[in-house]
Amino acid sequence: MFGKLNQIVKENATKDVFLTAGIAEGSLEAAVNEASGVMVDVLKNQVDAGKAKDVLTFFKSKKIGRESIVNLMVKKYANRLNKYYGISSIDAHYLSTSIIPIVMDKFIIEIAEEKKDGNSIFPLLNWLSGNTVNFENFFLRTNQFKIA
Repeated sequence: MFGKLNQIVKENATKDVFLTAGIAEGSLEAAVNEASGVMVDVLKNQVDAGKAKDVLTFFKSKKIGRESIVNLMVKKYANRLNKYYGISSIDAHYLSTSIIPIVMDKFIIEIAEEKKDGNSIFPLLNWLSGNTVNFENFFLRTNQFKIA
């Protein structure tokens, strides 16, 4: 999953965007990996905090319903860019907002397309939890309790 997300970041973040923001050319790969890592961290934190249903909704809802989680990702990435790469808060925020929302939209489409192959959001949720929970069974049981 991380590999897919990282590839989407690489495909959608041009070298010029990073260089203009003040990232040194030798740090480009690390900054790309940092973007992917932040997105995974925020999703994982949501799952760890018992908000797996919010993540499920995030991947299945319209763009409007995604704003809060995407904003968390944008802020966290901007903070890391500022702290670890020494770029100004304004440039860090600009870079973050030019990458994260686009990448997440494409990642959501990618997850939706995998549904056609028998996969879906559930393998992602399972991966985020460290495969400690089978979320497909969890949500199936939750829905059965609602029906009963």
